[in-house]
Amino acid sequence: MVNLLVLAMTFPDPEDRSRFERLVKMHWNKMVNVSNRVLGNKEDAEDAAQEAYIKLYLNYSKYRDLDDDKMLALLYTITKNCALNIYQSNRSKYDSVVPFGDEINLLSVDISFDNSLEEAIAKLKESFQEVIYLRYVYGYEVPEIADLLGINTKAAYKRLERAKASLAEKMGKEELR
Repeated sequence: MVNLLVLAMTFPDPEDRSRFERLVKMHWNKMVNVSNRVLGNKEDAEDAAQEAYIKLYLNYSKYRDLDDDKMLALLYTITKNCALNIYQSNRSKYDSVVPFGDEINLLSVDISFDNSLEEAIAKLKESFQEVIYLRYVYGYEVPEIADLLGINTKAAYKRLERAKASLAEKMGKEELR
């Protein structure tokens, strides 16, 4: 984490420097936990979290206008993807690790749904939960979601459509909009 704080000092704009430092200090442990849920190994989890912060740093000018909630959602998504990349590239090392499920709750989302909706979302598969949260909690548009998840826009629309259909089914409704 110290290296990331040193990296933050290289931002020319003091506001960017301060914001990046705050992201590191406030959310480092959460990002390590997200990675650890994927990898089951603290050292590798820290590597994945650090890689995620470096990717955010390298692309910061692209995302600097995001509000804090969207920035956290972006950081979470980058972290999860870094951890999954490490998992995929070293699959034999992680044979005994069971991939995580409902890690999206680690974000401690402040927006509360009614209990039946929360329960229904919790029953969705992880990729559906992720797209629901990114769209309806964090307010990302579908093309932005596609970019965050590393899929094409058509696939993101389809995933959101399937997630809503699955959610409607779990809630016992014909249609959910």
